[in-house]
Amino acid sequence: LSCAAGLNGDDVQVPTGPVTYGNSGGGGPFVATVRLNSGTALPNGTYRLYVCGTTSIVDLAGNPLNGGADDQRTFNVLVLGAVKHNPQTGFAPGVVTLLPEQPAEKAYTDLGSLWIEIPSLSMKTGITGVPLKPDGWDVTWLHWQVGWLEGTAYPTWEGNTVLTAHGYTADGEAGPFARLKDLSYGQMVVIHLGGMKYTYAVRTNLLISPENTYWLTRHEELDWITLITCQQYDDKTQSYRYRRVVRAVLVSVEQE
Repeated sequence: LSCAAGLNGDDVQVPTGPVTYGNSGGGGPFVATVRLNSGTALPNGTYRLYVCGTTSIVDLAGNPLNGGADDQRTFNVLVLGAVKHNPQTGFAPGVVTLLPEQPAEKAYTDLGSLWIEIPSLSMKTGITGVPLKPDGWDVTWLHWQVGWLEGTAYPTWEGNTVLTAHGYTADGEAGPFARLKDLSYGQMVVIHLGGMKYTYAVRTNLLISPENTYWLTRHEELDWITLITCQQYDDKTQSYRYRRVVRAVLVSVEQE
């Protein structure tokens, strides 16, 4: 399958379009929003999106854009309603945990210059993509990064973006979200992307059970972020009793 050659034997084309474009008033970021499958939910499965610079991407004067090059993105669709629990996002405090090698099928996605800061907690770190598998998200190898749970809204886009990080890392030290419980109403969480700064104000901070996926799967029309980590380690069960959830809504976008 390629832009020039078209479909092969067992390929099935998903309807695309229309496409809407936004440039944030001319200064960027520049976003193209593509409607897939006529607005109908895609079945669970693996899909590949082709952006065909060699055959279709031109400006109003007919000049090829993006150097006339093709690009492609492979993505998986899995209904979030099938997820039964929130990710296990922490290790035993004060104990070194030896980790196995990360399997290739669970490799995280490099999201480039995307990073997050929580000024009131003096926390800054990068964001990486965690793939959604039939058994959920495996965040074992996040270390000191924040994981974007693929299948939720992409960071800075409208919808419910779910970000998770360790309360305690595998070396037994406090992780990026160790003090998430200290955030209060109105405090800020900032996401940086492409020279832009997206500021979110905290609206909710609550403690839930690991099986409570309401906030994980909640639909939002506006740009919300949901931060999740583990809390209250139980030595007997060697697991965390609760999940800490902080939710914040976008209040401003500005250039760096």
